[in-house]
Amino acid sequence: MLALGPGVLSIVENPGSCPICGGPMGVQKTTPRRGRSLAHGAFEAIETVHRCAAGCRWPSGKQVVHRAESLRQTLLPGSIVGYDVMVFAGLERFLRHRQREEIRAALNDHYSVSISTGEISDLSRRFVQYLARLHQSKAEEIRAVLECDGGWPLHVDATGEAGRGTLLVAIAGWR
Repeated sequence: MLALGPGVLSIVENPGSCPICGGPMGVQKTTPRRGRSLAHGAFEAIETVHRCAAGCRWPSGKQVVHRAESLRQTLLPGSIVGYDVMVFAGLERFLRHRQREEIRAALNDHYSVSISTGEISDLSRRFVQYLARLHQSKAEEIRAVLECDGGWPLHVDATGEAGRGTLLVAIAGWR
């Protein structure tokens, strides 16, 4: 990455060779891409996208292209918001019981990241989806650790107001 000025980065990564033919990759386009993350604040990246010079295509018919890996690791797919913002919003919402407006204010005050309360709702939902996938992928390892403890007592709690919005929580007692 090369900084071009306040909040503007030029991202040029070595694309390597085409994974299909082994030939060189050429520049397809240079395009601006906006982003917001806790680590970088609001930024604009000038991304160089490469494609196979021989015109190779994947079995799906899509061209073989190489996009900046640093942007893929920073920003959520199809979004200008970073993974770190999603994690912050999810932890604040579900672990610290913060309201959307409180999360929005904290992001703006501490990180100069300005997003809407609707985006915070979307990020919170995505956080839970990522967490569920992680939990499912590690379920056998979690089960093995809990069995090594000799089992696990569950503390069960269900809360709600007037029969609405009941939340069921089961927490392993020894961990």
